[in-house]
Amino acid sequence: MHTFSPAKNWIRGTELLQKPLLHLSTQFLNNIPFDTIDMDYMNLNQSAHGDREYAYINSRLDVPTTEVYGWWGDEPVQQQIADWQHVAVAYNESFHIRIARFGDTMRNVAVTEGDKVAAQIKLGWTVDYYPVKELVDVVDAISEEEIDAAYKDLEAKFDLVEGDNDHDAYVKSVRYQLREYLGIKKFLDDNNYDAFTDTFEDLNGLDQLPGLAVQLLMIDGYGFGPEGDFKMAGLTRLLKIAADNKQTALMEDYTLDLRAGHEASWVHTCLKLTQH
Repeated sequence: MHTFSPAKNWIRGTELLQKPLLHLSTQFLNNIPFDTIDMDYMNLNQSAHGDREYAYINSRLDVPTTEVYGWWGDEPVQQQIADWQHVAVAYNESFHIRIARFGDTMRNVAVTEGDKVAAQIKLGWTVDYYPVKELVDVVDAISEEEIDAAYKDLEAKFDLVEGDNDHDAYVKSVRYQLREYLGIKKFLDDNNYDAFTDTFEDLNGLDQLPGLAVQLLMIDGYGFGPEGDFKMAGLTRLLKIAADNKQTALMEDYTLDLRAGHEASWVHTCLKLTQH
């Protein structure tokens, strides 16, 4: 809010600004005291002149600015500010996103490729490659006691649906997914990463492609990209930051119905989890 704004004085500082900018055009009181209004009121409580001057110079500088217009006490105005704050936090945290790539991208696929240098210049993302064997060493070192505890936690949070699977084979598979979950989590945490990729063309010592493990890691807030797609891993992590890790996860659409009035998509899942 600017009650008076000699906006040319803001030019150099605004040009140097690196942070997101919100301009709240508002007034202090929720009413206009017409019977007693004077210049003191207009100078100290109203922003009609200064806000327009300030908005004008931002427009001339072509500065990305979010404008929120209204009385500061109204809930819709406060919600607009809160929504902007979430995006601003995500923007800032984008420059701290670190992505570990276990293996390379899927062979002969174009969409998973990307320019890691450009990603760091434009988005602030650090993208590093690791041989899968380095991850396997950590996964294999997870103890049976750690897996026991993780399995109990899984049973407490979800209904595990075995379906037609053999019970022993099912439990063995789930336990190995938990081994991968704990191993990937440890690797990421120990090396200060918050997103990762894998690819089914490069398991190199992993008994299974992480499936349940990836779902659990996304629940924890980590970003993920399949088939070596670091762009998707970074974007997933970025959206989780903006949404406070609520209702955000990567899903792959396998079957689409494109008929008018029947539009739908189906996602193939290998393991069904129902959260309590």
